[in-house]
Amino acid sequence: MLLKNVRILEWNSGSITAAFCARLLADLNGEVLKAEEPGGDALRTYGPMLNLLDGRRVGALFSYLNSGKQTIAVDGGTNNIEVLRRLAADMDILVLSAEMNDELEQAVQDIRKLRPALVVTQISPFGRTQAQADNGSFSSDMVMQHRGGFAYEHARPVQDPPHHPPVSGADRELPLAAGIAAAAACVSGLIAARRGMGDAPYIDFSKFDFTAQLNIDAFCAAQRGETAFERKRLTSAGVEVAGGLIWILQCSDGWAVISPREQHQWARWIDVIGRPAWTENEALCGDKVVRRRNSEDIQQRLSEWSRARTKAEVFRLAQDGRVPCFPLSTSADLLENEQLKHRGFFNVIQTVDKGDVPVPGLPFHLTMSGGEPLQKRRVLTIPEYVEADALAAVE
Repeated sequence: MLLKNVRILEWNSGSITAAFCARLLADLNGEVLKAEEPGGDALRTYGPMLNLLDGRRVGALFSYLNSGKQTIAVDGGTNNIEVLRRLAADMDILVLSAEMNDELEQAVQDIRKLRPALVVTQISPFGRTQAQADNGSFSSDMVMQHRGGFAYEHARPVQDPPHHPPVSGADRELPLAAGIAAAAACVSGLIAARRGMGDAPYIDFSKFDFTAQLNIDAFCAAQRGETAFERKRLTSAGVEVAGGLIWILQCSDGWAVISPREQHQWARWIDVIGRPAWTENEALCGDKVVRRRNSEDIQQRLSEWSRARTKAEVFRLAQDGRVPCFPLSTSADLLENEQLKHRGFFNVIQTVDKGDVPVPGLPFHLTMSGGEPLQKRRVLTIPEYVEADALAAVE
């Protein structure tokens, strides 16, 4: 089933992106072996902690990132080149995220010569040729989001830029999103290798490059002269996400977001709300440049309409009118979301004191070419820390 019988080695010295990448490959039925540092991955003791049914007390983040994997303790951790050579010799994919040195670089090249079908995905902050000056604090997720320009999308509007410190994105937004892209790169590399397109690829995955490419819509809008980059909040300028103006509308039970950014979408949207007289005012909402200038006024007028409706009603009306819209969901809303239930989105971690703790799983539902569905795991299996001879384990 998809990655059945595909063997993956996670050689990772602490990257959440690499761990999540390998977790997704395990979700797709890959056989993942994770090399742990002596004493176990540091995230095993990073709170909040979960009390598992077998008596173990394990960090929730570790449990989420490493479910479905097998782990093995490696003396010396990712610096143990001999263990890497032995383990990788029988693998299909190597997810590599470690501090690279000449010895490790040479070992990877030697492994590829001996096993040309091995897909190597090296995950690093700035790519294989990164300067040493870019390591450490320069590669933190918050700094990377700002250096890559993506922070503009979520951190731009502040009232007093000289005194307002930079802010980051949502909790672990960048490393998890990058992990999804890295997993896709692994699968693409495996397809290329198995189609006989020469040696398997060596994928140089840079989190910085991943972050920068997220700006494509904002760059295009700036190129067209539609966006002025500035950190100071301009309340009359509206809010833009992914290159388009949005309105956050208050509803009777929460909030909904609409984005009729193009003229044809705006025309359909005003049909949805019944074409009130003010929508015919060209000086107020004639085209998207004018609407951007009058965004605050328009939002107040739209909210007068939306406050009499639930966010689900606004979403359905917009959907029927083919206008981009989504309700702002609470955690409770997501747990009851019918689409997510249908896709089997949520996994659970079984605990002694908190029951079945729901956690996100694969956000899609796959059907194989033969018609059978991809079997998704519901109950996550959390790997134990195993003190074992790593070399003997592959004999």
